Amino acid sequence: MSASGSTGEDLRKKPLHERRRRLETLLSGNDVIRFSGHVEGPKGAALFRRACAMGLEGIVSKRIDTAYRSGPFLGLR
Repeated sequence: MSASGSTGEDLRKKPLHERRRRLETLLSGNDVIRFSGHVEGPKGAALFRRACAMGLEGIVSKRIDTAYRSGPFLGLR
């Protein structure tokens, strides 16, 4: 998906929760691309422990109220 979404509007300055809502709507009914869920708040620590127990490489953390930024992200291992 481009930064403009399906309407031509630039979504990069929108907060993450708004971009995710729009992406979920855009992908509804799509059998090829799967929209993944997310975890907010204190449940993140439990998710991290579960990821470790499953042998996963890690999880990605993002602030839900921030605009898009290219470049490094916070990856927890």
